[in-house]
Amino acid sequence: MATGLVFKVEESTTFERVNKALEGVTAAASKLTNRAPLKKEQEENIDTTIIDTQQVTINAVAPTNNTGLKMEPLIVNLDIEGTVIDNDQNVVDEQPPVVQVNNNSIMIAKYPILEMLHQVIYKNNLDVLFTETPNMHGYIMGEVFENGIPNIQLSFTVDLEGNFMSPDKKIFIPNAKSDSPIAIELLNIELFTEIMSGKYINDDMTKFDLYTNEDKEINKLINLATLPELVDSINRNAVIRILLKPGFQTSLFNAKEMDQLVHFVFSEYKTPTNFKLISIDPNKPIRIVYNGKTASLTSEF
Repeated sequence: MATGLVFKVEESTTFERVNKALEGVTAAASKLTNRAPLKKEQEENIDTTIIDTQQVTINAVAPTNNTGLKMEPLIVNLDIEGTVIDNDQNVVDEQPPVVQVNNNSIMIAKYPILEMLHQVIYKNNLDVLFTETPNMHGYIMGEVFENGIPNIQLSFTVDLEGNFMSPDKKIFIPNAKSDSPIAIELLNIELFTEIMSGKYINDDMTKFDLYTNEDKEINKLINLATLPELVDSINRNAVIRILLKPGFQTSLFNAKEMDQLVHFVFSEYKTPTNFKLISIDPNKPIRIVYNGKTASLTSEF
């Protein structure tokens, strides 16, 4: 038997029955103790005991600590006749995962306004994990957990820098009755609280949406958030109405014929009747210039 494993057995016959089953463990412990010999006092602290002739516990922690490894005691279960029971049969169901919220303190320190949302979620007996989208400053995913399980219906995205649709600070939340999420004002904490409480979890929340279906359709082709911040709501709506005009829609359709993946941003905006769109792909420069009457499409490829 390997040095460092001391057995105290109440019945020799029981020991003989499990001895073969423990050969692999003994061999492993032997290799460990050969690499790092134990002191005498360590040997005295290593104990293996059979409890009610039903269970054998091998405490292999002491020898493995000398090699820098960490191991838990091995428990071998025996049936009434002393036969080794497969440990896999006694595995206890795993508990729901614990939400790791260490990252939240970092995110809240960077964006203090998130603390307001965190408190609302916490008061509704939920947890949240904030994660910033790589390469997109101020676009933050809030994954909501209920009893350790992700709640997709309540999880949301915070747009602090106006990355999408408009320069407004907003929260995108799933809409139970639509594939398209709704956007609510970031500071509309009363509505956010009601949503987190589950009040609208099965309802159509379109009535709360900051944007119309037309806005969303246009945004698939033109990033409306690139409209300059100086454009107030009245002028912004005027620009969107122009984009919906048949003549402009024809130019957008022809642009899609050139490049199915084309996506535009605003450039050289002067007034609602004087602006230019340019494609974001530098390898496929497409421009649409609007002069108040016509939308002229040009390309360089």
